[in-house]
Amino acid sequence: MTAWVSNPSPDANIRRPYRALLDTGATISAISQKALTELELSQDGWMPIDGVHLTEDLPTCSVGIHVPITELSQGQQQPTTTTRGFNRMKVTIMGHQSSRFDVLLGMDLLIDFHLTIYKDHFIISN
Repeated sequence: MTAWVSNPSPDANIRRPYRALLDTGATISAISQKALTELELSQDGWMPIDGVHLTEDLPTCSVGIHVPITELSQGQQQPTTTTRGFNRMKVTIMGHQSSRFDVLLGMDLLIDFHLTIYKDHFIISN
């Protein structure tokens, strides 16, 4: 899936699509070092994250994250897709670079949506 990530600074006008991984086991969303650099973001704090075997302080930054939402209004024959999300949210910065995704979508973002898994499709709606 694709997530649109942006620099929330009023002076920045940077918004890019990134391949995202839905992780319902993650409490907090995260972005890669690559996205951090491309969006001209900087670390703005630290957050303790509880893992399976340890608690680790991870660097954080603020970003805007929007995901595609499929909507089917009454009377419509075909669904429409828009984006919904947050203009500013605190995320962690991944310590490693995945070759498969640059954004990890955790429950802090997903809790505001309905997630339907149907065959090989993920449908996010609200």
